[in-house]
Amino acid sequence: MFPMATHLRDHLLNYYLSEAHEAVDQAQQQNLIPEQAAEQTKVILQVQQFIEQQLGTFGQELAAIDQAAQQFRPQPAMPPDSSMQIAQLNAQMQGQALQQRAQMDQARTQLEQQKLQFQQQNEAVKITDRQQERAEKLQAEQFRQMAESQRTAAQLAARERMNTADNDTAKLLAAAEMATGEKVAVSTGTGINPGTR
Repeated sequence: MFPMATHLRDHLLNYYLSEAHEAVDQAQQQNLIPEQAAEQTKVILQVQQFIEQQLGTFGQELAAIDQAAQQFRPQPAMPPDSSMQIAQLNAQMQGQALQQRAQMDQARTQLEQQKLQFQQQNEAVKITDRQQERAEKLQAEQFRQMAESQRTAAQLAARERMNTADNDTAKLLAAAEMATGEKVAVSTGTGINPGTR
């Protein structure tokens, strides 16, 4: 119904315009518009008055038609109730926030476990290093003691060999002195019995 009223209003406006042009044409044919400018202004005002008189009645009718047509204008559709969508969106956002918080907590727990494991491994490495250092020191001390023992044993063996050699030499010299009846001088310039001459 509203498009029909709009169409009718357009026809009425066209009618008013044609009436206005016809009024101006009649004014020109009846020589109501003189050549002087002042007179032209008066005539234009008279023509406008005439048009207003002609259109006054139609304007009131047009306003009544337009007002009646407004009743039939389609009403804009009411927006759907979005409270349910808002509630669903809110619940979805809260669910995502909880999920993100759970993921962050899980990541924090894993990080703490990795940190603890690293500390334990680091402590184990330190203990192993200390044990290895002690073992190396002990082994070095054992090597030192063994070398010292070997050196001492070598010195004792050398002294024993020297004593044995000295004793053998002394025996030979004593035997030679007994055989010859003379005292034999040793390399030191003394005999077997250095106190006797």
